[in-house]
Amino acid sequence: MEDPYEQPPQNNIPVEVEKKINPKINELEIPCEGCGDNLCDVKCLECNKYFCSQCNKIIHSVKLYQSHKLTQLGNNLNKTTYEEKTIDRQYQGPLETNIQPSTKPTTEIKQSTQQPLQKVESGMGIVLDQGSYMVKVGIGGEDAPREVFPTIVGRPKPNLSIQMKDCYIGDDAFAKRGILRLRRPIEHGNVVNWEDMESLWHHTFYNELKIDPEEHPILLSLKYNPENKNHPEKIAQIMFETFNVPAFYITQPELLSILASGRLTGTVVDIGGQQTTVDSFYQAASLPGSRTRLDMGGASITDYFLKILAERGYSFTTSAEREIVRDMKEKLCYTALDYKEEMRVASQSTRFEKNYELPDGQMILIGNERFRATETLLQPHLLGSSMPGLINTIYQSISSCDFNYRNNLYQNIILSGGSSMFQGLAQRIQKEISKLAPQKATVKVIAPPERKYSTWIGGSILASLSSFQQAWLTKENYNQEGVSIVHKPSNLQLM
Repeated sequence: MEDPYEQPPQNNIPVEVEKKINPKINELEIPCEGCGDNLCDVKCLECNKYFCSQCNKIIHSVKLYQSHKLTQLGNNLNKTTYEEKTIDRQYQGPLETNIQPSTKPTTEIKQSTQQPLQKVESGMGIVLDQGSYMVKVGIGGEDAPREVFPTIVGRPKPNLSIQMKDCYIGDDAFAKRGILRLRRPIEHGNVVNWEDMESLWHHTFYNELKIDPEEHPILLSLKYNPENKNHPEKIAQIMFETFNVPAFYITQPELLSILASGRLTGTVVDIGGQQTTVDSFYQAASLPGSRTRLDMGGASITDYFLKILAERGYSFTTSAEREIVRDMKEKLCYTALDYKEEMRVASQSTRFEKNYELPDGQMILIGNERFRATETLLQPHLLGSSMPGLINTIYQSISSCDFNYRNNLYQNIILSGGSSMFQGLAQRIQKEISKLAPQKATVKVIAPPERKYSTWIGGSILASLSSFQQAWLTKENYNQEGVSIVHKPSNLQLM
C-alpha cells in the first residue's frame, strides 16, 4: 500500500477557478488563481499570480512564492522541530537564474589569508557545489551562490622569461591560458590531482568568499565515483587538517537537487559537465540499485558539436575557440521532440538555420547541428559509444525500484544540472518515457527554471534546517575516529 503522505493534497480552489481547470489535475500541477491555467511551479504569464498545490494558498508575487515554497519544504522535512525563522529570515527573494561566473582577478593563493575576510556570521554553513567544470559556493540559507567560477587550475609553463605566480585559479587561469598549463582537478568523478584540488578550495574560501573556513562548517557536494572510497576520506582529511573546519558533511548532488525541487520522492536526472547520474528517491532516501552513472554530459555534447561543425567547414581547434563553441551550444542548441522528423525537415528547408556572430564579427550559419549535438545524450551511438542512452537509463532506474514506488517516481522525474538546460529536453524525455512506462502510469518531467543551480540551492536549504545540525561530522568526531568516520551511516533524518 502506498504511503498516504505521498497522496495528492485536496484542492480547495474557488468555484470560479475550479470551473476553468482540468479536474484531473495532479499534485504537481498548479492552477493559476487568476486565469485557471495549469502551471508547474512557475508563474502565470497572463496575471503573474502563483498557486501553492500543498496548501492551496494564493501567492501574488514571485518573491513571496519562493519564500512560501521553501517554508513548505522545511515544514515537511522537519515537522516538529523546524524553526520558521531559519528559512523565512534568509530566503527573501526569487531564486536567481541568470548568475554569471565571476570575472574578477584571482589573487595569489599564498597571500590570500592576508586579504580582508567577508563579514559572515561565525557558524554559518558554507555550501560548496564542487563540479568538474564549475564551482558554486555561498552561504547556507541564502537563495543563490555568491560565487561561480571554472574548476580550472593553471601553473606557468616551463622556461618562461616573465615572473609568474605559482598558481592561478578559475577565470584568472583561463585568461592566461596561453602561458599556463591548465588542468581540471576532477575528471569523470575522480580527483586526479589533490594538490590542485586543495589549491582550488583554498582559493574558494579565502579569495572568492573571503571567509575563514575555521569558523564555518562546510557542506560539500561532489559527484565522486562511489568505487573510490578513499575520495571522501581524503576530502575529510583536507577539510579537517588543512583548513581546520569545525564540521563537515559530504553528499552526492542528486539528494540536494530533489530537495531544491520541493519534493522528497522522485527520480533525479543530473546532467553535468562530464557525467550524467540518475537516482531514484523515496522520502529523501536513495532507493537501492536505482543509481546509475553515464560518462557523458556537456563536454561530450561540445565535442560532438565541434565535430559536426567541422563537417560544415568550420574549424575550431584552440581552447579559446572551444569556449566559443560552448557558448554557441548554450545559446543555439536544443533537443528535437522527433529527431527523424526534424532531420527530414532540415534536409528540405532552412527552417532550423541560425546565425552566430563570432568575436571578430564574422557570421557563421548552423542548421541541423543545433539539435544533432544534444541528441548524443539520447543516442550515445552517435559518439561511437555502446553505453545506454538517457531514456533507457531513466526507465531502468525506475524499473529497478519496488513496484509500489514507481507511480510516484514516474510523476516526479526531475531535471538538474547545467547541461539539462537545453530547450525541448524535458518534453522529449516525457514523450519517450511515456512510451516505455505502464499504460496507466502518469509521466511528468519537472524542469525547474533554476535547475542549473539546483544542487547548490538544495544544499542551502539543507544547511538551514535545524534537523540537519545533528548530521554534521565534527572535528571532535574526526579526532576520535579518523577518516573512516565518513563511511558511517549519517544521522541525517529529513522525515
